[in-house]
Amino acid sequence: MKQIHLNPYFESKPWGGDILSKIFKIDQSNIGEAWLISTIKNKESTLDNGETLTSFIKNNLDRLGLKNIEDFPVLIKLIDAKEDLSIQVHPDKEYALTKGFPNGKYECRYILKETKNNKIIYKLKHVKKNILIDAIKNNSLEKLLKYKKIKPKTLLKVTPGTVHAILKNTFLLEVQEPLDVTYRLYDYNRLPKRELHIEDAINVIYKRKRKIDKNKFKIKRNKDEFIIKIRGFCRFFIKIDKNYNTYLVIKD
Repeated sequence: MKQIHLNPYFESKPWGGDILSKIFKIDQSNIGEAWLISTIKNKESTLDNGETLTSFIKNNLDRLGLKNIEDFPVLIKLIDAKEDLSIQVHPDKEYALTKGFPNGKYECRYILKETKNNKIIYKLKHVKKNILIDAIKNNSLEKLLKYKKIKPKTLLKVTPGTVHAILKNTFLLEVQEPLDVTYRLYDYNRLPKRELHIEDAINVIYKRKRKIDKNKFKIKRNKDEFIIKIRGFCRFFIKIDKNYNTYLVIKD
């Protein structure tokens, strides 16, 4: 087997903390996300020689069992939330295609030991569309939210159309379909204000749900590492060690 070491892309966020800067020993503040495995344009992970993961995949399609770069099935992040994230939702593939995107956004989240929080926003109460719209207009959306308990080693599956938000003092590993699209419903009136996407969010929440393969991503935690496999892709997998060093492992 061939192990390709990858270096993350780092993204600062208004809610980001300092865990990631300490782990990776970099001088960048408020890092909310480390994109360990990414082929997203301008946010790509890189090989040690400086080559982007996208370039490497394009040059090794047959070796990886892929027909083109768009077939690469996964985006993996570490997320450090020092503050609450916006209340949000993601599209499924059917809706994403209408917006010009190649796939939807299904996520699996594994809660890590650095987490000090014990809950996450997960789903809405069962309400009609007009009730939700009124709550958004009246800044009372939080009354309609459900919460789910979490602790280190919790695995949470977030399907498209599910309203959710990571809360402060949470540190997690996120394995998802490779789409950089988030529809924000509410951002706590924080300044500076960030764009909300109410129409798209409402459309996605009340859209007829299509069947999702909730077992697409298999996350196995051994004592000193994560092994991440993707259903239908047998020529490679992802390894993340205890220090969060990340490797694309190719079965030559």
